[in-house]
Amino acid sequence: MRSPQLTSFARYYRLLVEYIENKSDWFGEWKEWKGYAYCGSMFVTACIQTLLFEHSIHIMMTIGMRVHTAIIGLVYEKVMTINLYSGQS
Repeated sequence: MRSPQLTSFARYYRLLVEYIENKSDWFGEWKEWKGYAYCGSMFVTACIQTLLFEHSIHIMMTIGMRVHTAIIGLVYEKVMTINLYSGQS
C-alpha cells in the first residue's frame, strides 16, 4: 500500500527527473524556470504535507487526552460512590 504523501511527492520528482534528463518538455523547448518551478512545487508540497500531518496528530492527541480524562473522571466518581456506600453499613 502506497502512502499518499509518497505518491504526490513522486509525481513532482518524476517531472524533475524528466526535466533534468531531457531538458525539454512537450513542446520541445528548454526553459530554465521550469526546473525551479518543479523544485519549488516539491518544496511547497512537502511543507503542506508536513503541516497537515502535524495538525492531524495534534487533533488526535487532543481527542485522546479528552477521552483519557473522561475515563479517569468516571472511574474516580465510581470509586467515590463505592466508598460512600461502604462506610454506611
